[in-house]
Amino acid sequence: MIKKLLFTAFARLIGAAATLFMVVAGASLLGPEQYGRVALFLLAVTILALATDLVTGGMVYFASRYPQRALLIRSYMWTVLIAGLATLIGLVLSKFPVLYEIIVPAGTAPHIIIVAVLASFCATHQNILLGLEKIKQYNISVILQYMVLPPTFILLIWWSGSAKLQHYIYSLYLSYIVGWLVAAFFSRRFALPAFQYSIGNLNKEIFSYTSATQLANLTQLGSRRISYYFINGLLGSSALGIYNAAVQLTEGIRMITQSIALVQFGHISNDHNEEKNTFYTKKMLWISGSLTLMALAVILIIPESWFLMLLSSKFIGIKPIMLILAPGVLALSLSMIFSHHFSGSGIPVYNFKGSLLGFIITLTFVWPLVASFQHYGAAIVASLAYISSFLYQGAVFGKLYQKSINFYLIDISDYRELKDKFKKIWKRT
Repeated sequence: MIKKLLFTAFARLIGAAATLFMVVAGASLLGPEQYGRVALFLLAVTILALATDLVTGGMVYFASRYPQRALLIRSYMWTVLIAGLATLIGLVLSKFPVLYEIIVPAGTAPHIIIVAVLASFCATHQNILLGLEKIKQYNISVILQYMVLPPTFILLIWWSGSAKLQHYIYSLYLSYIVGWLVAAFFSRRFALPAFQYSIGNLNKEIFSYTSATQLANLTQLGSRRISYYFINGLLGSSALGIYNAAVQLTEGIRMITQSIALVQFGHISNDHNEEKNTFYTKKMLWISGSLTLMALAVILIIPESWFLMLLSSKFIGIKPIMLILAPGVLALSLSMIFSHHFSGSGIPVYNFKGSLLGFIITLTFVWPLVASFQHYGAAIVASLAYISSFLYQGAVFGKLYQKSINFYLIDISDYRELKDKFKKIWKRT
């Protein structure tokens, strides 16, 4: 497990470094206004990705249960269908210019569709690798995908002589294409041998498995990002650019938990011993929580003047937003561990219910708080939503497996095991 965690953590570290570079370079070179448009563009792509994930998201679970050919046909066809529907919806929205401008940055509609399609193709093959527990190959594709992003962005700016939103978009093109091709190459190599199977109910099984998960992701996205539209509508794209930079710098820490949760998900989905899985999840909670807390402490110690040196003086006020977001980010990281446990155990409905709770809180408070406290109100709402979802999942986990609050505490043997794991991680880094 340690080797898988380390390599996955390394892949996520590369991803975090690339993301951090894109935040700093994108914000400083594009400025708050264009960076706000980047936020809206990525949000639109993410919404489409949630729609395509109704099929592609099931690749992890079904990769070890059905032949790749059957899965790939469904994933690719579904992605093309969603792209067509998104195009039609975009045409309808364009008839309402005021609403359309708040949601879609001018001139980016076709790019949103193309990037979403490429991201879906890439995710399909990466999820298959993950489902087959080919963690090394999965991480290689992720590393190469991220490594392409920063140099492409900088080269495009250098060639044109000025930074534009399109340069950010074109760098995403190449990044997803590289990740897609590498993952496709590996997944083809590890295709399962031919065996007797029935795919009569495969479509139903995929949608049945992914629907709750994707509803959870949709409501979680609403909790995390619906405030973007309120900020853009009430305060403008420059204000959104400042808020987005704060969110990305703070929430980027989640990559620590993502690397842990991916290994956890693969383990739990392939191990059906319920009691062992609960203790496994407990260990992942402690590892994730400890590392996230340390990372948050480091980033919050950094004075705002340092961030302004990196991003420019136009981003003043970014540090208070990060401070308000910090408790929510810790809760979000722990919530991810619960989410992957429930998904790996085949009961993702609890993820949906937890995310729905956070979404309801966001919808209730986002308008008055953003109107009253601007960026800071949006950060308050986000933290409240994350904490609420985490507390709900923790309560459900305890009820399902009959674990009291004492279960989450570590005893001497747990402490020694965790200490040994951290020592191994430290020595190998």
